[in-house]
Parts: sequence; structure tokens; C-alpha cells
Amino acid sequence: MSKTATLKLETLHLIAGLREDFDRQVEQLVADCKARPAVAKERTLKLELKIEPHEQDPEDVWIKPVITTKRPSTQIDPIRGRRTRAGQLQFDFSEDGLDAE
Repeated sequence: MSKTATLKLETLHLIAGLREDFDRQVEQLVADCKARPAVAKERTLKLELKIEPHEQDPEDVWIKPVITTKRPSTQIDPIRGRRTRAGQLQFDFSEDGLDAE
């Protein structure tokens, strides 16, 4: 049985799947902070409601909740690459880097 609610901040949790996805995304951002405490940049979660006209009824609209997250990129030191005479790209690496895999 379907129910209705007035769209307000305090009723957003009633949208199917929204609460679960929001909670999961928050947990992932917190886990990222714990896993990479040296990365001081903020993690961001954004809840967006996209509201579009309903094509069959001008009195109705489509409400599309979208949750997006942003995490800082992992910083990897640059390496120098150079072209060989045959046109291939080569780079130097340390044997220590092979042990990390």
C-alpha cells in the first residue's frame, strides 16, 4: 500500500532507499578518513533533489534524489618517462616498489 507525505527536509528519510544509501555513503567517507588520516583534504557528501516536470501531468513533477560523494585523490609521486629510439615510452622504477604489491 502506497502512502503520501509532504516533501520537506524532515520527510526525506521516507523516500525508498535514500536513508540506506545515505548511511552507506557516510560510512564509506568515515572509513576513508580512518584509512588515510594523512590526507587532510575534506570528504564531501551531497544530497541533491532533481525536480523535473512530469510529461503526462502538468500538476505533477518527478523528484529524483541523487547522492554523490567526493574523496581526495591518492597522491602518487610523479615519474619521469622518456622515449626510446624506437618510440616506446620507458620509465625508471625501484625494486622496492615491486615488493609493495
